[in-house]
Amino acid sequence: ARCEQVLLAPTADSISLQQLAHLSGGVYHRAEGSSKEGLGCFLLFSVLPDQHCRRLLAPPPQSRLETRAVCTLTKRHLDIGYTCSVCLAVFEKHSLRECAVCGTRFPLPKLAPGAKLKKKVAKAK
Repeated sequence: ARCEQVLLAPTADSISLQQLAHLSGGVYHRAEGSSKEGLGCFLLFSVLPDQHCRRLLAPPPQSRLETRAVCTLTKRHLDIGYTCSVCLAVFEKHSLRECAVCGTRFPLPKLAPGAKLKKKVAKAK
C-alpha cells in the first residue's frame, strides 16, 4: 500500500514521513509558500490518480531523502542507535533501563567471563 503525505504545517520536514513515503512507493510533499497556491493541482495530478494513471504521469521531484535513524527522545540523527525490541523506538544511548515509549525494561548488560563488577567506595571527608 502506498502512503501519501502532504505536510501543511509550517515546520521542518518530517524525516519519518519522508522515509515512509519512500519505502511504500508513495509521494511526500511539504507545502510551503507559493506551493500552497498550487496544492489543488498537486493533489489532482500526484496523489489522487490510481496506480495505472500514475505510470503515465511524471511524479514531482522529491527532496533528498535522509536515511539515518533519528533518536526518539532527542530527535537527533544517529549513525549508531539502539532499538527497543517491542515498539522499535530508536535511542541514542544504550544505558537506558527501560523504553521511554512503551516502558519495556531492558536487561542489564552481561559481563565478560572473568570480569568483576567495580564497587564504588565512598570517600571520607
